[in-house]
Amino acid sequence: MKALLTLLMLFPLILSAQLSDNFSDGEFSDNPEWTGNTALFIVNPEFQLQLNSSGDGTSYLSSSFNTTGLTEWRILTKLAFSPSDNNNARIYLVADQSNVSEPLNGYYLKLGESGSADAIELYRQSGTADYFICRGTDGLLANAFTINIRVVRTEQGLWNVYADPAGGEDFVFQAAGEDPTWETYNHFGILCKYTSSNATKFNFDDIYAGPAILDDIKPQLLSAEITGTDQVTLAFSEPVDAVSASNTENYSVDQGLGNPVTAVRDNNSTSTVNLTFSQIISQGLVYNITVRDVSDLAGNSMVTTTLPFAFYNVQPFDVLINEIMADPDPPAGLPEYEYIELYNRSELSVKLENWVLKIGTTRKTLSNAIIATGSLLILTSDEAATELSEY
Repeated sequence: MKALLTLLMLFPLILSAQLSDNFSDGEFSDNPEWTGNTALFIVNPEFQLQLNSSGDGTSYLSSSFNTTGLTEWRILTKLAFSPSDNNNARIYLVADQSNVSEPLNGYYLKLGESGSADAIELYRQSGTADYFICRGTDGLLANAFTINIRVVRTEQGLWNVYADPAGGEDFVFQAAGEDPTWETYNHFGILCKYTSSNATKFNFDDIYAGPAILDDIKPQLLSAEITGTDQVTLAFSEPVDAVSASNTENYSVDQGLGNPVTAVRDNNSTSTVNLTFSQIISQGLVYNITVRDVSDLAGNSMVTTTLPFAFYNVQPFDVLINEIMADPDPPAGLPEYEYIELYNRSELSVKLENWVLKIGTTRKTLSNAIIATGSLLILTSDEAATELSEY
């Protein structure tokens, strides 16, 4: 009896560490309990959570949830309209309070924006400030959609976003980003912003938040970056297996560079592999690295991928200040924020890490951003980042 009593005492603790609801019981008031604007939501005949409001407004529901370590979220979302700035959804993966319509600390997915490039975006929110983490495929959410989204966060703060645009579980990689900021959060929430014509057109289902579910998604090679005269660092979309990652035959570079002499998975970031070659990497020469047979921790082997990289010392005038918005008021069809636009006119990508922008006596050290050849990059404030992200 003592063993049975111990199990009974532990079971509620196990349940409280994760959130799972498919609304098959026809309600959302118990097991789990959802709180918020409960009078403005229903469970419809298809057993989906549906916004059931009227007029213009913002409505939310949230439920208790807390977790540590490797965490996964899944949610089926249906918006029966083309989203916009006035009609969109936020999925609060974690928040430090139940009312997700007020200033808070946490992380959320934004589904919908102005224009036709709508994509899944991941943000960290601190009070009223939003910090962009990563963005998926442009146009994925441009029209009415039913999409199943999966998000995985590692203990090191690497976020991976996947989606099945058909609403199933054939998840395809969308985006990855790093944000190790992590406090004690204990709520999951849904926030709907709508006009009267869309006040009943938000649906949600198959919600899960908790420990990672069985992994069947292949790792993806995100970038190849030169980090030494004979070294290249590879970044993957998730932690990789140390054995497959250390097999030098899994990496091959053209231009005579060949296979690395060593391949070592980084001890601090298990999604990173450091390669060392027997030859010096030539400046100004574009190389292509082909990576195959590297597996994740669940044994899923990657699809063979080829990426370019190059070692290049940036020259004066390779990057130009292309535009300065010093006086955004009155607005000229743009958000009312100041910004500086940079243009890379060189033939290779330029990394801006540790570059310094000086305005008067103010100095700003830039982050690890990369401008591809012939591309533009906007520098602006954290406050303006969300409004200017589509540009």
